[in-house]
Amino acid sequence: MARPCYNVEQIREVEKDLLDRQRKPDELMIVASRAVATISAQILEKMWRPYTGSGSTILVLAGAGGNGGDALYAGALMAKNLERAEVIGVLTDDRQRVHAPALKAFKEAGCRVWDPKFKAEDLMERFPFDLIIDGMLGIGGKGALRGRAKEWAKQVNIFAADPKHHAKVIAVDIPSGIDTDTGNAGAEPATLSEIKKLGCGWKKPSPYEGDFISADYTISFGGPKRANAVNPHCGRVIVTQLHLDIDAYTPPQDDIWEMQFELRRRFDPVRQVHLLQINPWKSGDIGLRVNEGEILEPSATANKYSGGVVAIHAGSQAYPGAAVLACGGAVHATSSMVRYVGPHSEGVIARYPEVVVAPDFDSCGSVQARVVGPGSFDADGRIPDFEKILLAPETVVIDADALTALAKDEQLRRLLQERQGQGVLTPHDGEFLRLLEGFGIDINPGADRIGAAQALAAATGCAVVVKGRVTLLAAPPSRKDSLWNTKPYVVGVDVGHSWLATPGSGDVFAGMLGAFVARRQWNGEPVDYLAATERVIAMHAIAGRLAAQTPFGQGPIAASEIIKHIQSAAALTSIQPVRRGLGMALEGITAVGLTPDGPEDETGIDSGGNLEEKLTPEQFQKLKKLTATDSLERLLAELGLSLRDLQEDE
Repeated sequence: MARPCYNVEQIREVEKDLLDRQRKPDELMIVASRAVATISAQILEKMWRPYTGSGSTILVLAGAGGNGGDALYAGALMAKNLERAEVIGVLTDDRQRVHAPALKAFKEAGCRVWDPKFKAEDLMERFPFDLIIDGMLGIGGKGALRGRAKEWAKQVNIFAADPKHHAKVIAVDIPSGIDTDTGNAGAEPATLSEIKKLGCGWKKPSPYEGDFISADYTISFGGPKRANAVNPHCGRVIVTQLHLDIDAYTPPQDDIWEMQFELRRRFDPVRQVHLLQINPWKSGDIGLRVNEGEILEPSATANKYSGGVVAIHAGSQAYPGAAVLACGGAVHATSSMVRYVGPHSEGVIARYPEVVVAPDFDSCGSVQARVVGPGSFDADGRIPDFEKILLAPETVVIDADALTALAKDEQLRRLLQERQGQGVLTPHDGEFLRLLEGFGIDINPGADRIGAAQALAAATGCAVVVKGRVTLLAAPPSRKDSLWNTKPYVVGVDVGHSWLATPGSGDVFAGMLGAFVARRQWNGEPVDYLAATERVIAMHAIAGRLAAQTPFGQGPIAASEIIKHIQSAAALTSIQPVRRGLGMALEGITAVGLTPDGPEDETGIDSGGNLEEKLTPEQFQKLKKLTATDSLERLLAELGLSLRDLQEDE
């Protein structure tokens, strides 16, 4: 689910109330450290050794301030509670600035403190650390790490990236060296003029220089931070709550005040940046269902048109494959018709005979959405029918060459801004820069990627998808004439891997997205095109992960391999209802999926005529409480039934 992210000022405001309510010294810090220690122990359990944290070697990096105290208290807890655990602490700031009570507790628990006169690499070579806890800087840290902290960050990042080691890096609240509000990692970002000069080749910050910590996990108190939505070096974000009035060694009580509830009460989550994580960082697992509020199977009265038809305007003499890839993405993402408009109909039909082709816009036929841009420049450097597409009322997905044409042509930009239909722009970094310059937006995306995406959405009236390892979806401001009417928001989608960085991947994504924004609900109403966009980002990511899987681990993929796994990704991100053919029906499902404010399940269950008669009153009440996304096996197990029980009267 997408979760609202908060800035430093908002977190500080709520933290102040918690600190004022403390009844004992360091109460809040101890509670935070308990969460860090508990989650760290759970991560150790899932690591490469078949053990429960015993015999672990743990490194604690502690700086001045609260985060250093959290890390030291957590180290003390793990030393006391994990059998034969060896915990070593490193003070990355002057000893007199480190939180004294936490350091005392750390030593009393039997933990050792590394002598700062020895080099960082000496310690990293001497101990095969299983876990490294980063508590050097907190959410108020700015700029690149310096001095001792920089040296340790460099060695930790190199150590954790070495495949012969199995260490996991856990950041307390935010990885050190990453700006909490902007997500900038390390040194000051390049100037806008430098970025424009370098294009998509501008220098990205490297963790091996020691300017920041690259974490596998970030334990975030209260809620995700804005940086979590844009910087992949935060790793997998685990949100935990801060409960007061509890002992650090006892589980929290249900009636205790929770930080997240207060954050959501005070700050409008619809206006926040949101975070959606597809898969755990550096993990091969695919376990998260996204946007679980939709059934993709056509309705009983559907036909090949009723689900929404998309037209793909793509391909050229130089890039004929773009047409095939975009059509392939669309064909595998929808059961409805896909039309192709362009010069490479023979190649498209040879690969996908289901596609209906047309030579130009005027002969295309009726559609509900269009995709324009993948490999579309003709020999004269123009995109055929682009002006007509922008004047048409259908939702349009603008990708690749069409984005470059927009950046260069003032007339096309004016048509886009004045059009009544909805639009989605899908730039990569280089195209993003060109669009910002073309629309006169003077925001450096290296310094404020979120702000730049929001500004482009506002200038164009379109949703903006800035593709990358963390993909941003920026919604445009509401328009009275728009079918979609809500407040602007941003979702940062951590796709969980980088296998999608391959030629043609964006063409596949554009085709998938066109198919989804063309979709119609069972009653003929258009789908929410922003929710559809969010979902396709997730589907594309999962399809890429599936394509990379081999019997021997993960390996390189081609864009055409992504297409083969779209069907599986669609199944993983949709509701799979129980069928009447098994002797029972769950109908009238109205579960609502991802919204700007998170998931809201409103599942209604129709008895299907005789379902209630087949079950005891207790079974039927239990059935109504289950969500529509539960597997058939779990549904039956909860009811104390089996498939054989239900098939007896078939």
